[in-house]
Amino acid sequence: MPGTLLNPGWTRSVKTSSPSRPCPDPYPQRLPPIAEPKESLGLGIHKCRFVPDEILSWDSPLHRMVPMQDEKLLHMVEEEFTAILLHARDMLLRRAKAVHPDLQAPGYRVLALVIRDDAQQQGELAEALSLDKATISRLVKHLETLGLVNRTQDPSDGRAQLVSATPMAHEKWKASGNTLRQELRRQLTEWEPGELQNFGELLHRLNISFDELD
Repeated sequence: MPGTLLNPGWTRSVKTSSPSRPCPDPYPQRLPPIAEPKESLGLGIHKCRFVPDEILSWDSPLHRMVPMQDEKLLHMVEEEFTAILLHARDMLLRRAKAVHPDLQAPGYRVLALVIRDDAQQQGELAEALSLDKATISRLVKHLETLGLVNRTQDPSDGRAQLVSATPMAHEKWKASGNTLRQELRRQLTEWEPGELQNFGELLHRLNISFDELD
């Protein structure tokens, strides 16, 4: 019976009536480490590193086990990522309220853009936030009534207006950002330097993959 050499990290109990042929593990990253044989797989005679090729077929118990393991890991990541997004949303809402008690999430997004990128036309804000011009106009007007933005004539285009953040908005934004950073650092004070570095690198890798989708 022909056989396949498993990943060196694997051991499996099998009976082989003929010499097994070694070959590279075709799925080295997908096979979880299993130290001892499982009787439920229908294997298990003596410990060796060779498995008959029939066992590695797609309908084998071994292959059915691998996707299940992947699915559990992905489900765990999805749950934790969702929890992070919810925490981030709550933090941003708290920051919005710190800037102004009447500042809501849509207006916060507009304000974030004009603070980060300086004065912009309303059409540019609409495009950046994937909103129609009428919605942006209402949001900008509300921010203006809160004293957070000003509208001035665009010197390069007399038909357009530039939306810019007021000095008060800049001041409140900076103060609220410092509060958020302090809160985040309190959450991470007990982490080891290596954990922080690994966490930062993984987040960077995830952000890069999101950028590639745009």
